[in-house]
Amino acid sequence: MVRFWSGHASPPSEGSPRAFPCRSRTAPPRVYSVCRHRGIVSEDKSTVRIFVSDTGREPKAVKLELVNLPWKGAITVKEVTDAIAVRKHYGEPSHMSTAKQLDHLDQYCRDFIALSPPVVMATSDASGRADASPRGDAPGFVAVLDDRTLLIPDRIGNKRADTVLNIMENPHVGLLFMTPGINETLRVNGTVRVTIDPDLLFPLSVAGKPPVCGMFSGG
Repeated sequence: MVRFWSGHASPPSEGSPRAFPCRSRTAPPRVYSVCRHRGIVSEDKSTVRIFVSDTGREPKAVKLELVNLPWKGAITVKEVTDAIAVRKHYGEPSHMSTAKQLDHLDQYCRDFIALSPPVVMATSDASGRADASPRGDAPGFVAVLDDRTLLIPDRIGNKRADTVLNIMENPHVGLLFMTPGINETLRVNGTVRVTIDPDLLFPLSVAGKPPVCGMFSGG
């Protein structure tokens, strides 16, 4: 395990004032060569001593442990390649885990969506390249039109329109609703159509501005 620095792929040089370590990542042994010219690596390559400092302070030596991960060269793995093998490996699901799957939005689902400020929308293009896009607004910003249909506003942003372009090629989507303070999530899967009908979009306005489009998600 080696520490990395915010915005930098390698440790700072000696005496260089940079932000202190903020996160950890596991890395293969080749990271040793990256660290060696920036710090002092022990003979057994178990630790590296590098110099870090907060802005405006004198640099200080910090010893970090390096984990010599087992892979070298090509990685070989034992794969699971079909549904029968998956079920054999995992076993059968419990009744509770299968009974919670519904073909409609019941009152609990409606209440959860009404409390949810974010939703993650997963789409893919015709080639199967996937994208997960977070969307958020005031709680309940996703409108429940009936027990099988949602209307999700798409507000103006960076204009990449990745999600909408994916929907043009592949209408199948997955939605993940989350609510702060509730240790559960709500998943909704279905197909989507895109609308620019002003009569449908106006009720979803924020500060007098309607969304640029709306996405109908149905079963």
